[in-house]
Parts: sequence; structure tokens; C-alpha cells
Amino acid sequence: GSHERFPAWSPNGKWVSYLSDKNGKYQLVLRDQKGMAAESYIDLGTGLFYFEPTWSPDSKKLFFNDAHLNLYYVDVATKKVVLVDSDKLASITGRTRNHFEPSWSSDSNWIAYTKALNNGVDAIFMYNLDTQKSHQVTDGMSEVSQPVFSNDGKYLFFTASTDIGLTNSGLHMSAYDRGPNYNVYAILLSKKTPSIFKNESDEETIKEEKAEESKKEDKKEDKKGGKTKEEDKLATKPATKPLEVDFDGISSRIVALPLPTGYYRLNGNIDNVLTYQRGGTIGAYDLVKLEDKTLVENARGFRISADGKKMMYLSGRDYFIVPAGQKPAPNTGKITLDDFKFEVDPAAEWKQVFNEVWAMQKEFFYVENMHGADWDAVRAKYEKFLPYVNHRSDLGYLLNEMMGELVVGHAYIYPGDQPSTPSVSTG
Repeated sequence: GSHERFPAWSPNGKWVSYLSDKNGKYQLVLRDQKGMAAESYIDLGTGLFYFEPTWSPDSKKLFFNDAHLNLYYVDVATKKVVLVDSDKLASITGRTRNHFEPSWSSDSNWIAYTKALNNGVDAIFMYNLDTQKSHQVTDGMSEVSQPVFSNDGKYLFFTASTDIGLTNSGLHMSAYDRGPNYNVYAILLSKKTPSIFKNESDEETIKEEKAEESKKEDKKEDKKGGKTKEEDKLATKPATKPLEVDFDGISSRIVALPLPTGYYRLNGNIDNVLTYQRGGTIGAYDLVKLEDKTLVENARGFRISADGKKMMYLSGRDYFIVPAGQKPAPNTGKITLDDFKFEVDPAAEWKQVFNEVWAMQKEFFYVENMHGADWDAVRAKYEKFLPYVNHRSDLGYLLNEMMGELVVGHAYIYPGDQPSTPSVSTG
């Protein structure tokens, strides 16, 4: 049995990537989208767990993190793994996701991410793949999260809070009732980029009729040749412009967006639009019209395709795929999942669960000496009982006995998927 996690489609549609422990530990797997060719396995390092491999826009690289607070990227062609940064000051105990919250730039040459400073709050850093150097972007006077590049490379969006101090650690139990407030900001990456909020002139604009007439003549001439200029633009895919960044004075080029405070998930894949989720609301802020509009209510999450054309969102237990940046009609784009069936081999699944529980303790236990237990010997001691496990509750009992060797509190085993029979109500 094997566990496959974090599936992702490459932006060019060629590959489906995911993590699999089929060969004894988690590796990155690449498959062609039709599943015709054999899988390609890429070893990500000496660790046992990795999280959220995410494609670069050029479909040549993926960044990911491990269980030891390190951020990496891997080149698909060379299979070379490069360390981006480490976050040894982070107070992250769960480590089941990419807590760096990284984001690719549109030219695939920069990675923006968050990292803890000595004062305990997170700052935004930008890593350049050519120079292999990181630059701190925010000053550490506020807790920041969710750095996301705009699709045109002009802005880096993020959220920030200046009142998070009391709740900076999950162990500050006296501050559980104090919710921090986050606002949304945009960094103008280049000095050449004008502010999002432009000064309006009170002077009347004069329409230039001659210019309009010459444009009409141009269109007529183009039609004679068979294509208009607009058609030529559509036929030619624009090249991705290299990201322009001026770190000198960058902190003075941060502007606040007029959005309410709250917890946000941000996405910049649509041109001139910042898509976000705040609570159960998915909204879109138009960076040209400077207008905010609500797209979906009662949502539990969303993703936008790499080309910025489609949005998938979750509402209740249903998934929907709709045009991105637009308010969908009710119940349009619903995905039917009722007929999904797959075969389960309980014995193979139980063996995989046993091995992963053992590996989780080896990788995540708070001291390396495992409370004096020889953890490799403990595995050998209990795995010989696996052939005699005939029910999910048997596996739970075996895992409890193995975990008991650690002699530690707060080490729980939950029953998992238990078979059940239809119940009959007696009134």
C-alpha cells in the first residue's frame, strides 16, 4: 500500500505531480496527464515527510518544504534540489503544510515567502533563483502572511497585523479570546510602477477626433489583409516579462487596499484583479476600477487555474468550476462525484498506516533520543504482528502498544475508518 498526497497539475498541462511513499518514503512523482507512460520518481532528500509541492508558471520547477522547517525547490529536468531558506525560529508545531506560504513570480525566477525574525513575528523575504540570495522586504514591525505576486509582476500582495503580539504563540492560553486583525496590502516592486491609487484631475478631457478616425482607418486596412490588430494580438502569446524589483526604498512603496479586516486567502492569477477569501466570502478587488465585489458566499475554499480563466471553489460538500473573476449563477458548474468508486486492499492499507505512524514519531517527536527507546528496534518488535491484524480495531490496538514504548502523554491513536452495518431506528 502507498499514500499519495498533494496532487497538482503543471501549468502547461503536461504533468500531474504528487507525493508518494510507495518506495518506502515520500518522493515526488511525475506522471503524464493521460497516465500512459511510467511514473518518474524524484528523491527530495533524506527526510521522511514533505509538503505541498507547487509548480512554477513555466512548469520547470516546484517548491516544497520538509518537516524540519526548510524550504526547497527542485528542477524537474535535472532533479536537483536547492535549499531556499530555513526557518529555525518558527513556532510551528503541526508541520503538515508549507508554513512558509511561498508564491512564485510570473517569470518563475522569484519565490516570495514568510520567515520568523528574532522578535517572534514573520517578515516577507524574496529569493532570486539566479543569484540564490534572499532579501527581506518587510521591516518586522507587523506580523505578515500570504505573500502573493500579481500576474503582471507589478505587485506583491500580503496581509499584515499590528496587534498579534498576545496571540503569537498557541501556548499563550490567556490570550485565546483576542483575535488579531489583518489588513491587505500591496508592495509596488519597481520604482517605475505608479501607485494603484492615482490622483484624479478636475480638468475636462478633450476628445481627439483625428486620432479616432486614424484608428478606424487602420482597422479597415487590417481587414483588407484578412486580420485586425486585435486578432493579431490574440494569435500571438505575449512573452513573460522578467520581474523588476527595486529593494532600495521598497518599504515606502507599500499601500493599503480598502478591504475590511479579517483572515484572508489571496490569489493574484487574474490580470488586474486580486481574488481573496475572507471568512466564507470569496471576493475580487479590481485594481483598475478600484472596485470590490462579492463572488461567492458560504465558501470553504477556492483555487484559480494557472491561466487565470477558471475558479474551483468548495461550498458545503460540493465542488464547483466556474469562470474566474465573475459572480457565478447559483448551482452552475457543480462537479458530480457520486459515482466515484475505488478498490481498497485493507491489509496493504494497514501496513502503510503502521509504517507512517512509526515514521511520524521518528520525524516529529520532540527529542531525538525518543525517550531512550530504540525506535528501529521498536518497529521490528511490533511489525511482525501485522500479518495477524484482521480488523481496523486490531491495528489501533497494535499502534497503541507501539506508541506506549515512548512513555509520553498526549500521544493519541484514533480509531480510523471502522466498518459499520446499517442501523435501524426503533423509534
